[in-house]
Amino acid sequence: MKKTKPELPNPRPCLECHETRPIAARGLCERCRSRARRENLKPFTPASAVSQGKAARNFAQLISILEDCKVSSKSVTVILREFLPYSGQPQVVIEAYTRAIREREEANKLEEQ
Repeated sequence: MKKTKPELPNPRPCLECHETRPIAARGLCERCRSRARRENLKPFTPASAVSQGKAARNFAQLISILEDCKVSSKSVTVILREFLPYSGQPQVVIEAYTRAIREREEANKLEEQ
């Protein structure tokens, strides 16, 4: 016996696109619901395809290079702030580094005064 796909409810206007279509969930048609779901997904970055172990090694190598080149702390802050979202690190790690960068910037401002 072949399984049949359950029928969607009667067509009604979608809350998003206002077209009369079968409503899938929360007042949205399937097209708008899928669009909203895709928008909520983590955006793909090349680093998101990298394992966390490799991402950690890459990040450690970047830190090592910055130290070897004797880059100023302001430049390190700028570089890390731009690199972190693409590093492939878990969101918790990115937030911790961002917090540390912000605290370092505030400490530098206090020292300059």
